Amino acid sequence: MTDRDQAQVKAIRATYPSCQVLYCWWHVLRAIRTRFKTKEFSKLWTLIQDWVRTSEEAEFDAWWEQMQSDKKNPDTVIGYLARDWVPCKDMWSAIFRQNRTIFEEGDTNMLLESYVITLFLIILSNNIVFN
Repeated sequence: MTDRDQAQVKAIRATYPSCQVLYCWWHVLRAIRTRFKTKEFSKLWTLIQDWVRTSEEAEFDAWWEQMQSDKKNPDTVIGYLARDWVPCKDMWSAIFRQNRTIFEEGDTNMLLESYVITLFLIILSNNIVFN
């Protein structure tokens, strides 16, 4: 799971070709919400959050159609979603996160990032050197 860093995605795919690379939901939603005023378009923001997390493909498609057809939604946001997120929905949509093992259940990479940072700080504080 990654925050959409393309260098990470390429490295993971090169090292583990059969691995399914996923985008962290927290990072997906953070990226999307930087594109518009969520308080001004709270209905759209709520719909986007539900859209990311729905595991029903028909619901996903219906909500996407609803977002596109609602003239109150900013064209720039809909265009951004169409260009940057819909083509790679297999990497972030809950539709593609079903029937996973307990080890694959995480929806964010925050725990892993926290673990790596903690490990790094322990190594630094103990002056551990790897040869």
